[in-house]
Amino acid sequence: NAEHVSRFEKFVANLCSVDSTQVSAANATSAFVGFTAPRELADAIKKGPKNRHVLVSAPTAKLYDGSDDFAGSDEVQAFVEKAAGPEAIMHIEGLRLSKDPSNSALAETLIREYFDKELFEEFGGHILAENVHVIPSSSSALVRFDSAEQADSMLKSTLFQDR
Repeated sequence: NAEHVSRFEKFVANLCSVDSTQVSAANATSAFVGFTAPRELADAIKKGPKNRHVLVSAPTAKLYDGSDDFAGSDEVQAFVEKAAGPEAIMHIEGLRLSKDPSNSALAETLIREYFDKELFEEFGGHILAENVHVIPSSSSALVRFDSAEQADSMLKSTLFQDR
């Protein structure tokens, strides 16, 4: 259907920040994108899809231990003080953060990437943006849980590890 092809090409063009005339649908799930120069392609790959604030590259997660350089900041201390204890906080490292959007925008993107409804239903609740603190200077994020057991359980969850 020509209308579906056109909409798909516009969607892909929007993701890649190019004009839709530079996109050719290959099938229902793939498309060819033409760039005017190799540098334009490299920039698009580095930037990632349009409007994505968090791009993840093999992140690691552990329980927060307060030993990082950022642990002494007032913002991090205030975040940690609201937790049942530091052991109720997960520390995700290795995030590639683009630009510097608001902490809440980064938090919401991180939640969508890792803590979808299916995953968190296993743990009896949901994660709100206020329970995520992103530290752009260290490519890290802290995620606050209701208890140490819940944080530890999330770390050991195969659903979480598969993400």
